[in-house]
Amino acid sequence: MNFHHEGREEETTTTVTDKESKVARDGHARFWMFNDIRVFSALVFIIIVVHASVLSFTSGILYTLEKRYGLNSEQLAILQTVNSISVMCTMPFIAHIFGKPTDHRPRWLGFGVVVLGIAYLVNVLPQFVFPPYEYDKVGNYSSGGPAAGSGLCGTSPTIGGGDGGCDEAKQDASAESQRAYAIFVVGNALSGFGYGFLGSLSLSYIDDFAGRKAALLLGFADGAWGLGLPLGFGVLGVACLSQYVDFNRVDMAEIDIDESDPRWVGAWWLVGLVGGPLIILLSVPLFFFPKRLPMDEDDRVKEEEENEEEQRNSTEVSFLHGVKGDRENVYKVTE
Repeated sequence: MNFHHEGREEETTTTVTDKESKVARDGHARFWMFNDIRVFSALVFIIIVVHASVLSFTSGILYTLEKRYGLNSEQLAILQTVNSISVMCTMPFIAHIFGKPTDHRPRWLGFGVVVLGIAYLVNVLPQFVFPPYEYDKVGNYSSGGPAAGSGLCGTSPTIGGGDGGCDEAKQDASAESQRAYAIFVVGNALSGFGYGFLGSLSLSYIDDFAGRKAALLLGFADGAWGLGLPLGFGVLGVACLSQYVDFNRVDMAEIDIDESDPRWVGAWWLVGLVGGPLIILLSVPLFFFPKRLPMDEDDRVKEEEENEEEQRNSTEVSFLHGVKGDRENVYKVTE
């Protein structure tokens, strides 16, 4: 009995080894989870939820950015559209250059997701590059926000060090506003570029290797937006904007305003600071997926049957064209 048992173990080990070698020769991953399209789809689902949450949260804090950095309506409109313009301009080229079956789409997808994480971190840079927000202690004006920096400064020469000091403060506030705006434009453009990889390569990869489950898995990927958008705009927006913008840099005991005060600015940067490293971490498993995934036996047989049927139809069409050409030649000779 022991000899039979050892023989079975040896046979099983040999079978597993042969299977692993075959998988390696076929270019597939050695670990089963990276050979499963369902794992890939679940990972894409989570990444899209994170991206949709950050994107909708960014749209919901435009008024906060307007108040904090003095952005005007034209600048806010550009920030709203630069992401979409970037996606529109880059996605067709990304799909054409990196979306072919011979390309390693998961790795390029991982690269695009890393770009998304970098874009989130770029968008929160103004919070750490510029000094803390300072609101007017007297009126409903912000001396730290470039747009409202004129407040009481322009009406009284004794406040702000006179007219000269006031003009200098306005110039500093305007320069801060322009630099912050430039950073936001770069961050949103990078976000659109990164999503160009996510929106094209992930769906084509699922469609190629999901077989009969393709429609279901693509539906889940698309449904991730339905979860991420309200999560970012509602839940995360309320949670973050209820915190003071510089709670980590100032003594909160000295802050004498609350959310009901028009001078209040919430922590608009929290979601981007957390979402950036999180989505970069989620991109790591994408680099381990192979160029091609093994398909289920039923799906493979069905694909082979479809290819054979297509080839048969093509042969029949060629034959009919040949017969038609021979008849035309006969008619010409007869005439």
